[in-house]
Amino acid sequence: MPPPIPRHAATMLGLALVAVLAGCNGAATVPPSAAPSPAATALPASTLPTPTGAAATPTPGAVASGDPLAGLSIGTDLFAKVPGAALTFAAPNDGTGRLFVGNQAGQIWVVGRDGTVQQQPFVDLRARIKSGGEQGLLGLAVHPAFPVDPRVFVDFTNKDGDTVVASLTVDPGDENRLDPDSFKQLLFIDQPF
Repeated sequence: MPPPIPRHAATMLGLALVAVLAGCNGAATVPPSAAPSPAATALPASTLPTPTGAAATPTPGAVASGDPLAGLSIGTDLFAKVPGAALTFAAPNDGTGRLFVGNQAGQIWVVGRDGTVQQQPFVDLRARIKSGGEQGLLGLAVHPAFPVDPRVFVDFTNKDGDTVVASLTVDPGDENRLDPDSFKQLLFIDQPF
């Protein structure tokens, strides 16, 4: 089994995946008006984490302002493509390096460390979900003690447009499937508008 991805690397990988899935491509830079003030970034450059993998490069013509992030540019590469409009993801801390990626319609897909997407969804909640516009599967999280506590939490709008937060557990016979019969509603919020 390959060594586990450190939590910060998995988070960065997940953020990159979300950016890719949202249709971003090319290079992204922070406009000067959105950059934090030098007082807000008073950490010396030596305390910042050293990126692993792709190297960050300064933007040509960037002026050194004392800000350790001045001139930083970030590129994106397609890592994986899941069916549907991906809106949420979770990175379980179970040593597998996989990601759970949820689409707006209500399917959650397992994406492997190498970017491969399982042929069958982790779970398909489309029969419970009203999606479109601002509705659908809107949130996804794994229990902090995952995989010891094999629950995955979902936040979605039900067929009536109301908010539901529920849990499902991993199928004991297949780590790449949630047991649909384990669905347990934890919170219901009426959404009259």
